[in-house]
Amino acid sequence: MVQKIKPPTEYVEQVRLVKWLTKQGWKFTAIPNSTWTPGYAQINRNRASGVRSGMTDLIIIVPIKGLVFLELKREKGGHVSDEQQEWVDALNAVGANVEAVIMKGADAAIKYLETYVQQPKEEGDQERSAGRDSFNAWLEGTNPV
Repeated sequence: MVQKIKPPTEYVEQVRLVKWLTKQGWKFTAIPNSTWTPGYAQINRNRASGVRSGMTDLIIIVPIKGLVFLELKREKGGHVSDEQQEWVDALNAVGANVEAVIMKGADAAIKYLETYVQQPKEEGDQERSAGRDSFNAWLEGTNPV
């Protein structure tokens, strides 16, 4: 009898990706926005404190490039909910230095991130960087506006 090999779960894929991100030394965090809880009281507390369904699984700071919001799905199977797609679309509408992507499996996510970090800076990146520097100076009070 031939046993079918089950594809890795989304959890297993994300753990693999997290190990890779850790080796890169990049800052990142997981968003536990869909953590199961048995009680309505906790669900209501989560909702009141700002937890929203559909937010991506990970936020990754890619050095020099910007932020990547990554929704990870298992390589085979997995479904993108309407809420998840809305978040990805809204995040991509931000533009400057923000990417939101949906990846199937850790290997695809790693390949995407390796490619993303090697892409040449866009022409608009210098203007965005200058704008960010100006904003930071304004925050510090060194550049009166």
